[in-house]
Amino acid sequence: EKTAGPAAGATEEKRKGEEYPEKAASEAAPQSGKEPGPTEKGPKGKPGEASRMIGNADHGAELFKNRCLSCHGEEGKGGVANPGSERGVVPTLNPIEEDEFSKNPGEFAGNIDRFLQHGSTPAGPAPSLSMPAFGDTHTLTQQEITNIEAYILKLNGVDRAELIDPGMQPHTFFWIITALYIALILFQGGLRTRRNIS
Repeated sequence: EKTAGPAAGATEEKRKGEEYPEKAASEAAPQSGKEPGPTEKGPKGKPGEASRMIGNADHGAELFKNRCLSCHGEEGKGGVANPGSERGVVPTLNPIEEDEFSKNPGEFAGNIDRFLQHGSTPAGPAPSLSMPAFGDTHTLTQQEITNIEAYILKLNGVDRAELIDPGMQPHTFFWIITALYIALILFQGGLRTRRNIS
């Protein structure tokens, strides 16, 4: 919206923004030759490689202290002021917003990975704090990003290493696969022995 001019002009600009939200967003964005940045509704871009990896929540906790705590607060509980943003505070990660949460660890990691990869600028006239694009700028490696994701999932009661589809924990899955592999080797060895005897 434009703030200059009579009230009628401001109302006209508001209606224009409601009818053509893309145009209003591009007009409100700084003219730097780039497309307008991501908004609070989510960053542009797809989840990166980190969203498909299994991270280490303990390593993620250390990275979180060094990279995220100053904006998201102790254990992601928020409360950090963000003057110039609509909310006035940085969003909490513990608990995370409902539209980003999922009990499915892969989906949950994908939801938050977009923010870690591509960054995000909150809605508002001039937010003091914005989410850095750790992936796009190569500030963090994909392994470091997936470790932070594992920590955020853990804060929200979701185990990043849990295998949803098999319906079992990774160590149980590992032992079942190992037993099947050994049985297959023994079976093949028995067939070869019979062929050599015949």
